[in-house]
Amino acid sequence: MRIRLDEQLEKLNEELISLGVLCEKAISRSTEALRQQAALSEEQISDLNLQIESKERSIEERCIKLLLQQQPVARDLRLISSALKMVTDMKRIGIQAGNIAEIVDVNEVSNGEKLFEGDLHNLVEGDLNSSVPAEGDLISQPKTPAKTEEIPPISQLPELGEEIVKMADATRQMVTESIDAFVNKDEEIANKVIAMDDEIDSYFVEVKDKIVDRLKKSDVHGERAIDLLMVAKYLERIGDHAENIARWVLYSIEGKVR
Repeated sequence: MRIRLDEQLEKLNEELISLGVLCEKAISRSTEALRQQAALSEEQISDLNLQIESKERSIEERCIKLLLQQQPVARDLRLISSALKMVTDMKRIGIQAGNIAEIVDVNEVSNGEKLFEGDLHNLVEGDLNSSVPAEGDLISQPKTPAKTEEIPPISQLPELGEEIVKMADATRQMVTESIDAFVNKDEEIANKVIAMDDEIDSYFVEVKDKIVDRLKKSDVHGERAIDLLMVAKYLERIGDHAENIARWVLYSIEGKVR
């Protein structure tokens, strides 16, 4: 009986690692798309999300079978219950990483423009009389491609763009290290990830305040400003999910909910 349980727990561990790799891939792709402002194909976004959802369902089914058939206790029960919690956060990381890629895609492909253009202090000056998007629609709508000069990647542009890139890189590090903490059952790494969430929150507040300040001066393109704010918010939420994973890692090791 014990040997059978150990085998099933090892398979669960392998599936969680596999899901973590997919999440790292999703956030890495989206971060690079943001950095270079190069659109990912719809297939790249949807295929990865489907893989994440499929792996999530497989892990949930395995956990439920283990709970019903093996009736685990103590550390084994903590591992299984933590896995059920972690897969939810991992799935949401994949979804939000896909949302970031879609925002970059809409600006790059549909509009024929970068998410940023020219001086980032202006968040791209646009037609201030452009139509207001429908209620609930936070992504820019297609319009006639604008004739603009060639624009360098976001990482080469000043201040606000640099803040977004730093935030994206820090978020990617949180996701990677939260998975490492689980794989290695490392409390130190898990605590480091939890502490990093404050850094992500600070980046978000800084970006939000700068956007609000520019909107007050009425010299920005509203839709593009909203796109940028949504990117920052998705990154902030990904950081929250990485923190949650780290907390569940600690619970599986210590048996205490923080």
